[in-house]
Amino acid sequence: MMLSQKAINKVQENLAYIESTYTDFTIGDKPDAAFIAQYRSVLPETLFYIWDKIGFAAFEQGSYHFVNPMDYADILAQCLAGTDLAAVDDFLVVGRNAFGKLAVMGTHTESTLTIDMDYLRIFPSIDRREKDDFITAIEFFTQLNSFNSSRKNNASFIKQLAYCQQQFGPLQSHEVYGLAPHPALGGGEPTIKHRFKTDVIPYLSMVSQLDQFEVMMDIVQYAKSMGVMPE
Repeated sequence: MMLSQKAINKVQENLAYIESTYTDFTIGDKPDAAFIAQYRSVLPETLFYIWDKIGFAAFEQGSYHFVNPMDYADILAQCLAGTDLAAVDDFLVVGRNAFGKLAVMGTHTESTLTIDMDYLRIFPSIDRREKDDFITAIEFFTQLNSFNSSRKNNASFIKQLAYCQQQFGPLQSHEVYGLAPHPALGGGEPTIKHRFKTDVIPYLSMVSQLDQFEVMMDIVQYAKSMGVMPE
């Protein structure tokens, strides 16, 4: 399936923005032929177009990574277990920040999730409208823009990130700054003294099984129900 020119233009616009915004941007590994053959009929074509351009890219010393959704499929399934969210769409993890917060998008609908692995919370934005390749291109980069805002404006995020980068060095694609002990195991409020660098998949797999994830209020749906936003 070919991408629409509108979607291609949106991806190129975002890539140009990335190059002008981030001082440290690294093109990552790209899907190999076997991966493409296996998943091309399953994953949105927009993702393959983006990955062909920049792979599973890394930003600002590994503070944010685009990721292979299939590497995170089991983790995501465990995070969603016991919730109704798996019935909404076939969700995909497409990015993560330095502390393991997951950026999740729907395959078929405009629904998105943000999963906080420190507090075991899921922040949903449920929109059951079917999306096209243009909307997929927009959604893919939205979480990266959110990270960019956090690294500039969120004092706690800035402090913890600076500490971790100085103490442990930058992150490779397989690494994350975790918490030990994790708050769900009695670690209390996350602070810089609890941070350590570790392998991302084993760590997030462990965290995903600690307890039931709490689904937070869908702010968009609430605003619509209150008449603040149009349906």
